[in-house]
Amino acid sequence: MPFNFPQIRITAFGRGLAVALSLVMASVLFTSLTTFQQGNNIAKAWETYNTVEARKGIILSQLRDLLGYDGVIHHYKNFILRKQRIRAATTYERMLEISMALTAYQSLGLLPTEQKAIGMLVETLDKYRAALKTAEALAAQSMASVDIDRIVKIDDTPANIALEILDNELYAARQTSEQNVRATVDGLISFVSISAILTGFFIFTLLSWIIWYVRQELVAPLNALVSAFHQIDPQKPNAMRLPRHGDDLEYELNLVASAGNAFLQATEDHLKTLEQTEYALRKSEEHLLSVVETAVDAIVTIDEHGIIQSFNSAAANTFNYSTYEIIGKNVKILMPEPDHSKHDGYLKAHRESGINKIIGIGREVVGKRKNGDHFPMRLAVSQTETSGKIGFTGIIRDISAEKEAETKVRLAKEAADQANSAKSEFLSSMSHELRTPMNAILGFSQFLDNNPAEPLSSSQKEYVNLILKSGEHLLELIKQVLELSKIEAGHLEVTFQQVKIEPLLEECLHTLSPRAGGRGISLENSSRGATIPQVWTDPVRLKQILLNLLSNAVKYNQENGSVAIDCRLMGENTIRIMVMDTGGGIPKSKQKGLFVPFDRLGREAGEIEGTGIGLAISKRLVTALNGSIDFKSTKDEGSTFWIDLPISGE
Repeated sequence: MPFNFPQIRITAFGRGLAVALSLVMASVLFTSLTTFQQGNNIAKAWETYNTVEARKGIILSQLRDLLGYDGVIHHYKNFILRKQRIRAATTYERMLEISMALTAYQSLGLLPTEQKAIGMLVETLDKYRAALKTAEALAAQSMASVDIDRIVKIDDTPANIALEILDNELYAARQTSEQNVRATVDGLISFVSISAILTGFFIFTLLSWIIWYVRQELVAPLNALVSAFHQIDPQKPNAMRLPRHGDDLEYELNLVASAGNAFLQATEDHLKTLEQTEYALRKSEEHLLSVVETAVDAIVTIDEHGIIQSFNSAAANTFNYSTYEIIGKNVKILMPEPDHSKHDGYLKAHRESGINKIIGIGREVVGKRKNGDHFPMRLAVSQTETSGKIGFTGIIRDISAEKEAETKVRLAKEAADQANSAKSEFLSSMSHELRTPMNAILGFSQFLDNNPAEPLSSSQKEYVNLILKSGEHLLELIKQVLELSKIEAGHLEVTFQQVKIEPLLEECLHTLSPRAGGRGISLENSSRGATIPQVWTDPVRLKQILLNLLSNAVKYNQENGSVAIDCRLMGENTIRIMVMDTGGGIPKSKQKGLFVPFDRLGREAGEIEGTGIGLAISKRLVTALNGSIDFKSTKDEGSTFWIDLPISGE
């Protein structure tokens, strides 16, 4: 009697399969982690070799060179033979290098035998140092080289033995490192092999179970359901019942069969009400036709060959065709070339490929009225299918007025862009052309002022200083013109971040303190020590704005005056930074031109140099930082400028 497995539900099978796959993944993960750990062990073994033994090997090689040829022994013997001071100095230098190398070797850690060998090298080095001093003293007494060599002769054997001991220890350490790596690799290979065998066996068992379950519990009952579906009579769907598989009513395929039988029953019930539904559809169609006929937009329907089926009143008004003379005509009559000739090809390609390129997408096209006039229109096409036949519905809106308005706006924008571009190019070109000869003028003026071979007279020096001062002022003007043109061209780059105000204010005041001190003007930070929230801004641009306001406050102040800077909260999300001076103030009649480029408010002929661009640039920078700038000023009392910036949300 064949053995029958108990019926397993699909959900239980899925859970079991998920558990099995989880075990496989866990096994693979465990193997990977173990392999990774062993790989780390190998890497650590090699790292130990590379960082300790290899370093010791390099130092040992250096010790051999420092002792042997061109080393201590070589130069020591040459000094005794030739009595040259440079040989003695070189010997001392090599001794110092040996001491440093021994220190580096000891810092890597020593075994007892290595410690002994290092001691032997140090002892030999001390002997050479003492012998060299003795040899120097004897050489100073003009003793013969043979006699000096006899007195200060040193046995090098301990040093050679020490080097051999260090060689042996390094070789033994290298052998140990290789054995450790080899043992780790062998263990890793064994572990991976065993893991692969166990995982393969588990996967084979799992696949066998899956194949059995799919054939027994899925394929067979599904084939039975498919066969039953093929035997259903469309006219009497409830006459055929779908079969069950086994006695478990909760088995998923049995649930499908039950649901299918219920569906067949519902389908038969639905057929009984089909006539009522069709009647309701006819009524709905009549209502829809009424809506279409009264719609504001033109609505045209065609069949799959492009023949017009319906044409509402709005379409008749748009194209100047009556409904009677357009129904039954090809829709290409409403299109100019090249769409007129290609439209039948479009429909044929759509019927053959089924690819929708314009269905459901609104787009702008050109239409043709009855009198031949062309006009822009927005067309949205949708596809319909009725009684197995495909049709298309187009919703059309005349956009002639809109396009005309867009054309006017575009032409105006192009004219403005061209004018702005021409201005920016002119400013950039002229600034460059001016800067090149100006740099030459400043360079030659500085050469004349600082040429010791041909010193200038006091009057000549005064003239040269005037040239330098005027040239530097012109260069600053060129620089600000370039920056203003860059901002107006939309090329300003800002980088927003959280910025602490206190250190920025201190930095600005420190920068201007020499200029203010030269005129006896005091600088005061009224907000020093106060708790000031951070702002969301570009620190470089904010510093540029503050330096400009502070520079103006110092430049246009009176002798021995004062400049103060302060911060104040303006609501919950804004902070105000104020710059206050005790200068002569700005007359009300000239305050309107304060932020206008190149307007110096009538001070062009005064002694104070300026460009009239700084405040214009500052205002544009503040706007780019999502802030605002303003001022108040009283003649003969001073001015207060302020900027409002958003507080950082974090």
